[in-house]
Amino acid sequence: MLNKKNPTLSIKKVLLLKGGWNAESAISLVSAKGMKKALLANGYDVLGYELTRNIAALISTIKDFNPDVVCLNALHGLDVEDGKIQALMEL
Repeated sequence: MLNKKNPTLSIKKVLLLKGGWNAESAISLVSAKGMKKALLANGYDVLGYELTRNIAALISTIKDFNPDVVCLNALHGLDVEDGKIQALMEL
């Protein structure tokens, strides 16, 4: 499928991680809103995913959505900026 804004670019599906369970989750939601707006404006297919500690649900969402870009990280704070989520995505 082609990108409607740029017919020479294939549409890319992006899973946008947001929220989380730490004190900075509200900031993450604000960041994700801006990121999603920019991605959509450039023709990307974006699914925002509010992260919880239910990793099985995240894996299921990744399989169901089948994104080209598995994860764009809009998460902030503890358990995110220390590399734990990146390590999980690398599995």
